[in-house]
Amino acid sequence: MRGDKPSLVTSGVFALVLAMGCSNNNQNAATGGAGGRAGSGGSSSQPTAGSGGAGGAGGTAQPPTQASPGTPIPPMTNCPTPPQPGAAWNQITGPLGVPYGFTVTDAWSAGVDDFFFVGSDPSPAAGPTSTLRRVLRWSAGCWAIELIVNGGINSAPQVSGTATNDVWFTSSDAIYHRDATMWSALDPGLTATITPPAGKALILTDVQARTPTDVWFTTQDTVWRLQNGQWTMQESLSMGPPGQSGSIVYHFNVISIVGPNEVWAGGGSDAIGDTMPPASLYHFDGQTWSIHTFGAYGVNAMWPTGTTAGTFWVGMPPDAVQPLSIREFTGTGTNVTVPAVAGWTPGTEVTSLWGRAAGDIWAAGEDIAHFDGSSWSRVADAPAATRDTTHVHANSVVTGDASSTWLIGVGPQFFRKAAAASP
Repeated sequence: MRGDKPSLVTSGVFALVLAMGCSNNNQNAATGGAGGRAGSGGSSSQPTAGSGGAGGAGGTAQPPTQASPGTPIPPMTNCPTPPQPGAAWNQITGPLGVPYGFTVTDAWSAGVDDFFFVGSDPSPAAGPTSTLRRVLRWSAGCWAIELIVNGGINSAPQVSGTATNDVWFTSSDAIYHRDATMWSALDPGLTATITPPAGKALILTDVQARTPTDVWFTTQDTVWRLQNGQWTMQESLSMGPPGQSGSIVYHFNVISIVGPNEVWAGGGSDAIGDTMPPASLYHFDGQTWSIHTFGAYGVNAMWPTGTTAGTFWVGMPPDAVQPLSIREFTGTGTNVTVPAVAGWTPGTEVTSLWGRAAGDIWAAGEDIAHFDGSSWSRVADAPAATRDTTHVHANSVVTGDASSTWLIGVGPQFFRKAAAASP
């Protein structure tokens, strides 16, 4: 095993899906361009060329085809340049081959107009719960279904990376890595290092890559660091939280790596006899961990405020005492403020946070909100598919890049608008 990166193999992958489709709001057929170029709606892996001159008939978009594990990811070709995001939300047609009801659970931007989305296939109305998990990529107008795995049902798939040739994907108890050519399962020898004690299941809850050789993972009760191909356990709650003991069990849900000596993890707890156990943020300063307890139930999402180190916006389950789901953690002790959100329905939950600047923070989940640097407000023009205050549909996800903001709602349905068009 090389010391500068994890040892990777291709075992354990259910299928790699390699067909491309262009997101031009018409994925059924297209007319060939000048010189007989393949139509923009055609399959980029097997384009149907026109006869030359004025251009022949374009190819017809095909459902994704499956290839053997380890097959190189093909280049994205014959894809139109997407229209620039505007002041209104524009829907981006999703990839062919993704079943209706696929739930996007996380998203990560590798750069401008380059996104990875991960999630879970829907379960049939009658039958076992689906365990299929997918990695989707949208780049400059083109879609790829890059990976399908049989991933278990214990946790929501998560994604993070540092570049398109360094992307990490977790699904239940499995870890996958994308380099410049393919997705591979993490070496079983490395995965065995983080196998939990007998009688407990390995449930990966989040991943964040700080550098190509420094990647952090959370399980339900442990924080792990994969640095230069070597695992170290940074913290374990299996025996109780740092500096505490008693009849309470804590767990990790999310992690945020601000710097090598500035790591934060958020989670929840389960205390005997307590119907509203506290939520917690854990801080690692490079030497020791400290715990900050506040609110109730758990931490769904967290994002740095961008103003002061160690301060975060936090999405939490609402409760009877604090019906608003957004909190601001001010960095010390249990200091938390609950900001007002203009137009927000109390009891509406936030499960996703993303921002490009201190004055441009977005919250998603059962509804959409935005922080402009001074106050939060409900986003009135958010597409209906991205909000649901009836608590029936899956929660929406927010992400973005330097030029656009994305919302992903039930369906899945993908929407984006220009960064300058924030509320």
